Formats: sequence, C-alpha cells, structure tokens
Amino acid sequence: MLTGYHAQPGVIRTGFVHIGAGAVVGDNSVLDINTEIGAGGQLGHASSLHPGQVVPAGESWHGSPAQAGGVPVVLPDACRVGRARRFRFVLGQLLTMVFFIAPLGLGIAIGSAWQPSD
Repeated sequence: MLTGYHAQPGVIRTGFVHIGAGAVVGDNSVLDINTEIGAGGQLGHASSLHPGQVVPAGESWHGSPAQAGGVPVVLPDACRVGRARRFRFVLGQLLTMVFFIAPLGLGIAIGSAWQPSD
C-alpha cells in the first residue's frame, strides 16, 4: 500500500516513497511516507516501513516495523505468456465487465433512484 500521505487531525502530511531498481515489496506490505527501499532491497510479506525507515541496497527486511535480517524473499520463476493467453484474459475481463459489472451497477443505480408511488 503506497498512499503518499499521512492524515492527522486538521492536516495532511505528504512525503516520498522511493523504491530502487530491482527492489521487492512483499504482499500486504505497507510503506509509510518518507521511506525508501534501496536497489535490490527486499521488504518481506506483511511487513511495514515506518516514517524515516530505509532498507539499504541489497538487504532483506521483515516485520512490523521492519527490521534487518531474516531469510530473503523468494521470488517465483518468470514464465512466458503467449498472445493467445493474453487475448483470452483480456476478452474474459471485457465480457465480465459488459455482462456482469455494468448490469449490476445499472441495477443498483436504478434501484437506489426508484421511489415507490403512494
């Protein structure tokens, strides 16, 4: 989650989030404002960087708040995806949007605007 701001009563504070080349951010991790992951650095799954924390280049951090050490994040092997698979995915997404999401949204809009007659 990268919001880029921190809300406090009466004020919104903004800050930077820097992710270096080849860095890995694990699933469900949170990076607060003014945080950085250096090139090749890793932030483990479900970990968080609090304001001002920096993961140095090439290091692996884990936890909440994140701390140095631990086992490096294991990345899955890359796989090749052909044109036919890409086409089927896009077609499936479009069909889902046209035949499910749009009618559902239209039904909700009509239902919320409908006023029963007395």
